[in-house]
Amino acid sequence: MGTTIFYIYSEGIALNPRNLSICLAISVLCVWGSAQGQWVTFQNQTGIRINAAPAVSTSDPEEKDYAWGDVDQDGDIDLVCVRKNPFSTAGGRPNVLFMNVNGVLTDQTALYASASDVPGDQGFLTSTNDRDVLLVDLNLDGWLDLVTATTVSDGLSKVIGHPRIYRNLGEVSGVWQGFRHEDFRIPQMLSVTGAVANPRFCSVAVGDVTGDGYPDIYYGDYDSGQTGPAENPNNDFDNKLLVNMGAGNPGVFVDESTSRMGSIFNYPGGVGNRNYLYATFGAASIICDINGDGVNDVVKQTALTPPQHVAVVMNNPANVGFFNNYKIVNAQAPYFVSAGDLNNDNRIDLVTTDDNADRYLLNTGNDGSGAPNFNTFSFAFQAGGDDGFGSQSIIIDLDNDGWKDVFISDVDVDGFGCSRRAHIYRNLGNAPNVTLQEASPSVIPTGNLIGTYHSAIFDINGDGYNDIVLGRCNSMEVWINIPPVSINYTIIGGAPQAVAPATSQLLEVDVVPVNGALQPGTITLHYSINGGAFSSTPMTHVSGDRYTASLPAGECGDFIRYYIRGQLVGGGIFYSPSNAPAATYRATIATDEAVALESFEVSDAGWTVQNDPSLTGGAWVRVDPVGTLSGANQAQPEDDYEAAPNVMCWVTGQGVVGGAVGAADVDGGPTHLISPPIDLTGSDAVIRYARWFFGSTGDSMTVAVSNNNGANWTTVETITTSASAWTLASFRVSDYFQNDALTANVRVRFSVVDTGTATTCEGAIDAFEVTSKVCEGGCSCPGNTNGDGQRNGLDIAGFVNCLLGNPGICSCADIDNNGLDMNDISLFVDEILNGQDCSI
Repeated sequence: MGTTIFYIYSEGIALNPRNLSICLAISVLCVWGSAQGQWVTFQNQTGIRINAAPAVSTSDPEEKDYAWGDVDQDGDIDLVCVRKNPFSTAGGRPNVLFMNVNGVLTDQTALYASASDVPGDQGFLTSTNDRDVLLVDLNLDGWLDLVTATTVSDGLSKVIGHPRIYRNLGEVSGVWQGFRHEDFRIPQMLSVTGAVANPRFCSVAVGDVTGDGYPDIYYGDYDSGQTGPAENPNNDFDNKLLVNMGAGNPGVFVDESTSRMGSIFNYPGGVGNRNYLYATFGAASIICDINGDGVNDVVKQTALTPPQHVAVVMNNPANVGFFNNYKIVNAQAPYFVSAGDLNNDNRIDLVTTDDNADRYLLNTGNDGSGAPNFNTFSFAFQAGGDDGFGSQSIIIDLDNDGWKDVFISDVDVDGFGCSRRAHIYRNLGNAPNVTLQEASPSVIPTGNLIGTYHSAIFDINGDGYNDIVLGRCNSMEVWINIPPVSINYTIIGGAPQAVAPATSQLLEVDVVPVNGALQPGTITLHYSINGGAFSSTPMTHVSGDRYTASLPAGECGDFIRYYIRGQLVGGGIFYSPSNAPAATYRATIATDEAVALESFEVSDAGWTVQNDPSLTGGAWVRVDPVGTLSGANQAQPEDDYEAAPNVMCWVTGQGVVGGAVGAADVDGGPTHLISPPIDLTGSDAVIRYARWFFGSTGDSMTVAVSNNNGANWTTVETITTSASAWTLASFRVSDYFQNDALTANVRVRFSVVDTGTATTCEGAIDAFEVTSKVCEGGCSCPGNTNGDGQRNGLDIAGFVNCLLGNPGICSCADIDNNGLDMNDISLFVDEILNGQDCSI
């Protein structure tokens, strides 16, 4: 068993494909914990964190897009802001370079970003209609360069109307030289028809697709938007792939779009056969290894008019740099897509911003062609909901808990004003199908989130926590992440859930203050036996962060609840677990484990079904399931969870082969599937099961547990998002009855309800397993009632306690093994006088 880390309250760069050259699946330390109060705290420090003219910062009315990185290699993260006339319109604006000067974003554009190899050009100070920007080392000289995506510049020169590369000039004699626009690095591009024109690019992605180690550039193009001038059809570009000339001419690019991505795909929506580059509104593009085969692919978004989808365009690992597979993974009305590992499984997941409800797609691995599969989920809200028509999204860890959160801006890049607001979603870390939830109240006041073009999320002040720059419709704001004050507890080996009888259990705990100092002498272990009153004992400071204390010895079948308490100098009390003493750790005293698995192959095995009177179809039934499809998604499974020869499981209704998807699904309800009684007297158990749920808004599967034969039920989990796949889940029974001894009448109930209209709702259960703690044998050391392994006068108090009916190691007080009574007194005295320890 490894080390378990318990975070009491924690805050704050994760994968952001908008300003990283390659999306990487990053392994992170998984931590557990819950925040007390607001999960992350931001403070508006705009007034002290920006040093720039209001017209390009706090009162800036232009559309903004950001990239960030340490451009001068001084250890601070700097910020690039490209600006344009709002929405899909012509009209360039100067860009801004905000250098991070001791935590203050300082406009130093004229000093460091006004050079160009074109006479008369002033670099960033020249008005360009840039919609997107990335910071990446294009020539592999170790310094971050700049590449932009330029749009709606009809009739202007190539210098103004094409994307730009600004080379980072590095240092001379230890002094950073800034950026220089170098026009020759981007070729004169041609439209699909071969016309010399300017592109209407809306997005840029950078990464090595040819396998030579040098980053290449992929542009997303759009045609006429719903605002702005119409595009001459002869000047339409479609998407472009510019290839880095590599070692021979690093950071100089050539257009090899059709030779590498010219394969044909039959697009839906009446579009028909076009090559992989075809797009109507490419507001987002990503280069990353989406299917984990070792070569970078392209994630492509196209919207507004058919085809409207997010697709993955796969690089051929047998012929790297040439793309040979195209798969649509989302086909609602997506307007943006970002990538990152949301559930810490080392696969790249996606977040799609949609004209309707935004979604996130969890990567479940590849299909037979090597293309990734995804399960789609909706965002959760503690209050309110999705207001539609969003834009850029960023996947990043805001609270430093090891799980990446999501920020979604609200201003549709094609128009429709600034009346909606951005959303900030916390990752609850409940893998594998993590929940992304917006808290209420919002961690930034909702009034300050209205009208947000884009955000930049990085550590501005160097405290290790990610801050937020908001690029709003009429302003720029800086919100600083305020680090938490807390105590982190790390129980070495994990919190014990079972201990041996008649033996005290040593706890070793690393106690680390966060942004504070420990108050000496305040680290204490609190424990309770069989639901009794809590006692406490000081923990011993061994050295460094390490503290120790022992759980008391107990009788087989007893249970011990315990928690740790500590205090910081100046106040602030913190617990492990965080919401103790209301919630505690719990250990059962036992000698072994017993495992019982029910595969439902032979009979119902005592399981029963109860249906609400409102149920009109889809009651639980034990069958070899007949699969059904709802569109492209599996509604009811075709097979049970377990491998052959097992075939049976419980499902909600069974139709006929080839029948309609909704012919036998749940309608109304709920329908309840209830286990037989599970005897956990003097025990505890982890219950595992495979579940399947498919449904729409309002449909759900609820798992509940009872400790009194079904008289009362406690909810374990409620599933509302469709997975179209078997999912393993588990829970420990005592977690739901912490103050109570478990009984012989524990039951588990699975309930599925369909509250929607004309929706498909299905559930399934299989592989129900109970791993329980058991007691085998009696006392191995009669008379040793304090569990120290010796028989002497120190055991007298424990013997008397047991004789009086109090908890303790009472099997060792029952010397004659026929029940503790007065006859054991003389026998106990003999054991004590014998005085031998238990190893003899």
